[in-house]
Amino acid sequence: MTPADLRRLHKYMLEIEKVSAISDGMRAIVESEWPELAHKLPPRWGNASVKNASGSLKPPAPRLQKRIILLGHAVAEKRD
Repeated sequence: MTPADLRRLHKYMLEIEKVSAISDGMRAIVESEWPELAHKLPPRWGNASVKNASGSLKPPAPRLQKRIILLGHAVAEKRD
């Protein structure tokens, strides 16, 4: 990740209220570089609030996780 990418990510994190989905790599960057913004991150997949048919919590299907993350990146790029 370039310095310009880090600046864009930081600006984006300052502007938004919450992140709906984030990759583990991006999460690690936010948590290490800007711990004061970690409260804007979603819970880890193990704590995701997706309910299965029985009503218990489970993470989204891997294909949906990837689509959610890609969508988040697309939204971030549009904002730049």
